[in-house]
Amino acid sequence: VLVAVLVVAIACAATSFVIVDETEHVIVTQFGRPTAVYSDAGLRLKAPAPFQRVTRLDKRVLFTEQQPTELLTSDKKNVIVSTYLSWRIADPLKFLTSLRTREAAEARLAALVQSELGSTLGNLPFSSVVPAPTDGGGLEQVEERVQKASHDAALHDFGIEVTSFGVTRLGYPAQNLQSVFARMRAERERIARGYRSEGKAAAQKIRAEADRERSTALAN
Repeated sequence: VLVAVLVVAIACAATSFVIVDETEHVIVTQFGRPTAVYSDAGLRLKAPAPFQRVTRLDKRVLFTEQQPTELLTSDKKNVIVSTYLSWRIADPLKFLTSLRTREAAEARLAALVQSELGSTLGNLPFSSVVPAPTDGGGLEQVEERVQKASHDAALHDFGIEVTSFGVTRLGYPAQNLQSVFARMRAERERIARGYRSEGKAAAQKIRAEADRERSTALAN
C-alpha cells in the first residue's frame, strides 16, 4: 500500500508541473474548459492529470504556401496566381476554441485568402495588375489589400495575425498571352517614339546653333 501511495504521489507531482517553452503558448484546461493561458517561458503549476490537462500551441511565425489559383480581373481577363502567407497565433484561446490545429488553420486561411484575392482582383482591371513600367499600381496594391483584409478577418474570427502576404508567381492562360505581349510591344514602341522625338529635337537644336555660329563667322 505504501509503494502504491508513493507511485500515485510521484505521478501526481510529475503531472502538476508545466514547462512553458519560449516558442509556444500553453493552455491549461479543466474537463475541457480553459482555465489558464501561459505565453511566457517558465515553470508553472496546475492540478494533476486527469483533473487538468495541457494543450501546446506554436507561437512562432509560420509559413504557408498557397496552391495556384485561376482568377478573373474586372475586365474578365484570367490570371493564375501563386501566393504565400506567413502568420502566427496572436490569441491562443480564440485559436483553440475555433480551430485547435495548424492543419485546420491553414485550410481556413487558404479559403479566406482565396476569397479576398478573388475579390481584390475582381475590382481591378488587368492593366492595373500588370501595369506599364511608367504606371503605378501593380501587384503591390493587390498584396497590401489582401493582407489587410485577411489580417482583420483572421484576427477577429480565429485569433490569427497575418504577418505577410505576397505573390510568388503570376501566370496567364494561353488566351491571355497574346494580349500581354501586344501591350508590352505597344509600350516599348511608345517609349522608343519618345526617344526618337527627343533625339530629333536635340538634332535640330544642334543644327540651329551650328548655323548661327557659321553665319557669325562668315559675317566676321
